[in-house]
Amino acid sequence: YKKAECVGTEVIDGKTCYKITMIPTEGDPETRYYDKESRLLVRTDMNVKNSMGTIPVQSYFSVFKQVDGVLFSHKTRIVMMGQERILSTDSLKHNVDLPPDRFRIPDEIKALIERQKAEKAKTLAPSTTDPEKKTGTGG
Repeated sequence: YKKAECVGTEVIDGKTCYKITMIPTEGDPETRYYDKESRLLVRTDMNVKNSMGTIPVQSYFSVFKQVDGVLFSHKTRIVMMGQERILSTDSLKHNVDLPPDRFRIPDEIKALIERQKAEKAKTLAPSTTDPEKKTGTGG
């Protein structure tokens, strides 16, 4: 972020929070609310851009637990487009050895990707039936 500014206080879920405007180097500003007492992040307001346009999203953070000496939210409630989603984290681990093939793309997906590339290449290839390149006699 290129700038962060405390723009006041606001009560969120019964907690008095500092309201912080975060200005990223690119994209829309984001507003964060930190509990004045605990200093923990309570809510984040941001805009998410996708194929449907710009969508405002509110994320509420709770159930903080220490993992390796650092507090992490283990429950996030996300509100967007009139819907609510709750994400719960059962466990969180750092620096875990992952199997080498953990992020291997399945063969079926590789085939779909190759097919999509081939179809895209066909649509980008120059046309052999370009009317300006036709030769012959006639009017």
